[in-house]
Amino acid sequence: MANLAHSTDCCASPRPAEGTSAETAADPVLAAVLAYREEESRISALPDPEIDDVPMPAWERLEKGQRLPAATTRDGAVEALRTAAEFHSHSTSRFFVANLMQAALGFLDGRATPEARIDAALAEIKAALAELYPRHFLTGHASLRVSTGAVVAGAYPEEGYEARLHFHADNLAALVAKGGTHV
Repeated sequence: MANLAHSTDCCASPRPAEGTSAETAADPVLAAVLAYREEESRISALPDPEIDDVPMPAWERLEKGQRLPAATTRDGAVEALRTAAEFHSHSTSRFFVANLMQAALGFLDGRATPEARIDAALAEIKAALAELYPRHFLTGHASLRVSTGAVVAGAYPEEGYEARLHFHADNLAALVAKGGTHV
């Protein structure tokens, strides 16, 4: 495990010491957790901070952003679980904790994450479209958000068209292509 420095702050306890940037860069989960811990430490040091006025992009990513990929290192998995446990002890946010736990489990159980499986499925769909529509331009996109998700793929005879997603208030996804709409 990385060289960890300890603090008495509940949410900034173990944090990798300097010299672990290569491991942090290699594991997006570890990077997200460390960014959150740094942000939490910075906010805790402010005199009487008004939380609503303090930007918290690292927390926003864990709480309201897209699901994290699987941790790619043991340290990333451990820090994700540790942060989830610490956060759970003083908060009611379920997505934050679930997001971190899913990322850790993705590393520990060795299975492909749902996002990786969707990427593989999208690649297979595009390959099938290429067989059905030779000499067509292929596009594809997966939009995986906190509360909604959709995948779109298309084969177009002219260059410049692109399969896109547009979410409507009634939670139906419509396919939108540059230059026209396909529903």
